[in-house]
Amino acid sequence: MAILKNIILKTELILHKNTFYTPIKAMNITFGIDANFSRPMGVTMTSILLNHPNETIIFHVFTDGIDIEDKQRLQELVNKFPVAIKLYYIDISAFTKLHSTLQWSIATYYRFIMGQALYGEVETILYLDADIVCLGSLKELFSMNLQGKTIAAAADVIDPYNFPIRMKKINITSGRYFNAGVLYIDIRQWHDNDISERALQELMKHPEKYDYLDQDVLNVLLENDVQFIDKTYNYLYNMEKETGSIPSNVKLLHYATRQKPWHLWCVHPLTKYFDQYAAQSPWKNVLSISQPRNYKEMKMLAKMMWKNGCLKESVYWYYCYCKEKLLMR
Repeated sequence: MAILKNIILKTELILHKNTFYTPIKAMNITFGIDANFSRPMGVTMTSILLNHPNETIIFHVFTDGIDIEDKQRLQELVNKFPVAIKLYYIDISAFTKLHSTLQWSIATYYRFIMGQALYGEVETILYLDADIVCLGSLKELFSMNLQGKTIAAAADVIDPYNFPIRMKKINITSGRYFNAGVLYIDIRQWHDNDISERALQELMKHPEKYDYLDQDVLNVLLENDVQFIDKTYNYLYNMEKETGSIPSNVKLLHYATRQKPWHLWCVHPLTKYFDQYAAQSPWKNVLSISQPRNYKEMKMLAKMMWKNGCLKESVYWYYCYCKEKLLMR
């Protein structure tokens, strides 16, 4: 059964008045989000546009819905920059049987739609998670030769000590594992090799096998079909553990762990890059997430309060964390 058949309900094109929709000539960049990630995605878009003032860019957004206010902000972005944004509204029923977590909603699977939707329209695309900011030019990445590989991706370095266990569990023998938050993709090869359907079928058959969901299964399917690129194109940063700076040549900074720069309780110095581009975006006056939405975020807030000497508040949120976690059992 074709899981992705008729998955797109409708499309909507948002264009600058002086822009034409010419994807074959553009830098095509895709996102897969639910409504909760509209603001981070908008900040990512803004950072890309500010670092590519003379480039033709088209953003393809696969979503189950965007609030009307955020759609208006996308229009503001298009009015400010000569860019095109194409929205693909999807039927989420194909994904409801797939596993999701507090950290990864079913929106993580929306990236699989791009191979079908963009086949025959573009040759290559850049998929990005929406927790990324662009700090430099991506022109060299878009001009790279994939040398017959289906994708280019950077090695995952967030949790290297667990890699041997993870790779053994999913039967990866090459010793290399990529992060799926930044993927430069040959659309024809992705489509012809039926990567999306194969990945979804595998995730439905063996959900217990893949702790990192779609990222794990993509590593299995593309183990010998990936060209590894420099980590500057997907600089993975763990704000829960790291406190330092980043190299000056980083092109894409990826806030890859649960602590995100739009959480008001996140006081890490590297939130400055997100804040910098948020202030130049149509989302500049939109509040960051001010209250934790689940027990894991409650725990992070409690730790942050303790670290900053707010002992009373820390004890309160740790109590909320313990209570909520008990209710989850």
